[in-house]
Amino acid sequence: MGRILAIGALALAILAPVSVRAGDPAVRELEAAGLPKVARAYRVATPEYREAIEAAYAEVDPERTRPWWRYELYRICMRESRCGQYGTPTVHPGDSWTGPKSYARAVGRGRLDPEGCPEHRLGERTQAEFATRGGWGMNAARGLHLLGGCRGPEALDVPANAARIAALTLAACEVDGRPCMCSEHTALWVGAGRLRSRPLLAWGAKSRVSTVAVQCGRSVALGYLLAEVLAAPSRLAQAGWCRWQTPTDDHC
Repeated sequence: MGRILAIGALALAILAPVSVRAGDPAVRELEAAGLPKVARAYRVATPEYREAIEAAYAEVDPERTRPWWRYELYRICMRESRCGQYGTPTVHPGDSWTGPKSYARAVGRGRLDPEGCPEHRLGERTQAEFATRGGWGMNAARGLHLLGGCRGPEALDVPANAARIAALTLAACEVDGRPCMCSEHTALWVGAGRLRSRPLLAWGAKSRVSTVAVQCGRSVALGYLLAEVLAAPSRLAQAGWCRWQTPTDDHC
């Protein structure tokens, strides 16, 4: 019986995806910092994904003054692709419909150059290929220009490229001249309109708070909840006031 169990354990070890054990120093450090979800993402991530995250984070924050960006990169890839545990997705099926609109906007804004770059031209490629894809769920039409040069949308299927685009997106995000908070990063990925359309809290369904928690952690989600609750009275008052104002009123 013991021999059979030993053989079974050996088979599981061979067939299981490569991962980091809980005794790894990096995992222990993350768990000690109260980041069990990040530690889990680190454990299941393939070496290629871990290397991509560490390199991308080092590029955007060489002084390591914003470690939460690194944590976000792990949380995002865990949500979008389980950090390569089962391979890297290409175009995300549920988001392929966004391709035509995002492609047209990217061309209009100069982020894609179909005249000067053959990789940006339609033909064998379709607009759907420029939609959300890769291990970090980034929109190819919007993000390709961050890599520089003439790259096709399949460049986002390479973890090193996708992690770099994700990290550069986090670092570039600003609201009213200040760096974005994690909840505002979440809106970049989910879509500001889609996030706002979700209930603040919901039992057994996606809510704004649960969505922020997935990307930012529970403590940030709690802060987001408190901020939303405190802001609710002023928003309601403004909505009531604006009902009686003209559409050109600066506050409405």
